[in-house]
Amino acid sequence: MKKEKDRSTVIAAVCYESYKTWLKMNGEFGRKSFESLEMWEKAVYIDIARRALAGEQFVLLDIYEIIVGARINQGWVFGNAFKELLKEDPTVVKYAELRDYQLKGFELYLRTMNFLVG
Repeated sequence: MKKEKDRSTVIAAVCYESYKTWLKMNGEFGRKSFESLEMWEKAVYIDIARRALAGEQFVLLDIYEIIVGARINQGWVFGNAFKELLKEDPTVVKYAELRDYQLKGFELYLRTMNFLVG
């Protein structure tokens, strides 16, 4: 019997996949599916969803700082392309240095989460 996922995991997966798809549409390739993420990374997205379900309000900067901050804590650095083996990610920059489409990717994540949380 397959274990049913809790709501926070489902919300995290939908938000991440929408974010990943947006980046892919804008030329950033290489990100794994939510199910294939390492446990630490999946936990970051699930924690955001749990906190939102508990009533915490997030702004765009919060989402950026949580996601990119977790990557930096795991040794990720800026790279011109997403390269998992080298731990390089184009979004590991200061918030003010994000490209417009990257900023919109984080905004899509936030809007999707707010919609799903209700």
